[in-house]
This record gives sequence, C-alpha cells and structure tokens, in this order.
Amino acid sequence: MSKRFTALEIQCLVPAVCDIFKDIMPPIDAPLPRLYIANGRNFHKVREQALSDVSCPYKEFPAEDSIMEYIHGEKGSAILIRQNLITDNNEQTFCWFLWHELGHWYAISSEENNLHRYNDPDLLDNITLADRLRGIDTTAVQLKQEGYWFWQEFIAEAISKFVSSKYDAAHYTDKPAHIDWSPAIYEPIMDYLDNMLAAAFSPFDGTVDEYALAHYFANLFMRDVIVVFVKAVENREILVKDEPIDPTGISDLEPEEFQPAMWELYRLLKDQVQKERFWEIDETYLHELGKWINELRDIMDQLITTYDWEQ
Repeated sequence: MSKRFTALEIQCLVPAVCDIFKDIMPPIDAPLPRLYIANGRNFHKVREQALSDVSCPYKEFPAEDSIMEYIHGEKGSAILIRQNLITDNNEQTFCWFLWHELGHWYAISSEENNLHRYNDPDLLDNITLADRLRGIDTTAVQLKQEGYWFWQEFIAEAISKFVSSKYDAAHYTDKPAHIDWSPAIYEPIMDYLDNMLAAAFSPFDGTVDEYALAHYFANLFMRDVIVVFVKAVENREILVKDEPIDPTGISDLEPEEFQPAMWELYRLLKDQVQKERFWEIDETYLHELGKWINELRDIMDQLITTYDWEQ
C-alpha cells in the first residue's frame, strides 16, 4: 500500500506549493486562504470550524471523494484538506490539487463587481416581487448563475494547469527536439479527452455534468501535453489513414445534437484563455457561458426521452 502524507508533512509541504503559485501568478492584494487539515474522524468538526472562521453561509457538503475544498466567506477564505483521502505521497499530484484550490481563491479575489454572488444557491429565491417590478430579469440572472457555476470550476482547473506548465517549463528543460507522434503516444491523449466528454454527457446522470465539462475544457486548453498534441494535429504531424483528425473530440461527440453548442463554448473559452489575464471576466461573459450551458442541458433533457443511447 502506498504511503500517504501525514498531517505534519502536509503542513510542511503547503507553504512551498503556495510559494510556487505566487511566483508564477501576478500578485494580488488578498491574503492566502487559511489551511485546515481533517481526517476521517474529525472531518465534520474541522469543516464546521472552517465555515465558522471565515463566515461562509453555504453549508452543503462537497462530493464524498473531494480531497480538497475551497471555502469562501465574508471573513476570508480557507482550504480544507482531507488527509485520509490522499491516496499516496506523490508531490506532483498534491501540487495539482492545491493549485486548483488556490485557483479558486485567485480568481475570486481578482473579480470586480463581486461575481461570486452568483454562487449563492438562494440567489433566485431571494429576488422579490419588488425586484421584478424594478426590472430585474430573472432569466438573465439564472443564465449568469449557470455560467458562474461552470466558470468557477473551469478557471480553477485552468489556473492549476497554467501554473503547472510554467513550473515544468522552468524546471524540466531536457525536452526532445522532436516528438514521434506514433499511435502509442497520441491515442492515450485522445482517450483521456474522450473519457472526460463521456463523463460530461452520460445519460445515466440525467443532465450535463458541468464539473466534468469544465475539466475537459481546462485540460484541452491549458494542460501542456494536450496543448502540444493539439498543435501537432493542427500542423498535420498527426494523421490517421492520411486524414487529419479533430483533436478536441467534439466532432465525434454523440449524440451530434450537442456539437453546435459545444463548438460555441469552445470558441468562447479559447478566446478567453488566449488573453494575458485570462482569469478576468465580466457579467456579459457569464451570460454567454450560461446560455450555452443551458442549451446543452435543454438538449440533454430532450434527448433523454427520445434518443436511442444504445445504438
């Protein structure tokens, strides 16, 4: 059995991982999140303490297998690490997880106009009749909220992969001048992307899995090995039966009814990640994201009852 990090080892490792993050990302005027470490026995108690310390009003629990959780409140922020869920002592994997949570902190701390308010699950319920009479468009608010829920997971993972690629580029300089793109090299990358798409559009979930979809796009645009793969395809270094392939996998997505909205999301996110400060967006952008996420959900709802998923 692989040895997992102890709580003491985590406490010693976290400052170094945070320093790498701060060295790569532009500085912001916000204190780092507080660190909380829990195990299987004291998780609920430690989490309640973290929620109380930062005055976070949202009490819903994360997924059962969530190794780390970012908690944002009125009095600051926190990162809760569940030591018992860390399966080994792989420092690279630990860095990826912690950089993801720091990505949440960084993106939220960089927001203008408090876009994080769209994370409030009671946002729509709190809109009163007086608000509606004053012209509050609940449909627009709902789309922005849908966009924010997707965006916050996408941008955290995108920042994590950005930091990882910058760190690797600076520390691992022994790279091959040329890559022989044999099937043994590129097929696992294609399978990786296909599996994330399959998870995002599984009919057994009854809806579009925004978490899986956000991670698919973040890896597609920001994970260094996938970026290199996509460039190789665009340069026609990779051909299958002398024909070019779609490195995104979107063209092969079934049912094909999902493809138009997916290409709109692709273009929207690709344009954003090409910006120098790709983590900064506005409400108009959230609305656009939400529109296409909602379109995918509507398509899923229609297909659940009509499409032959076994074909």
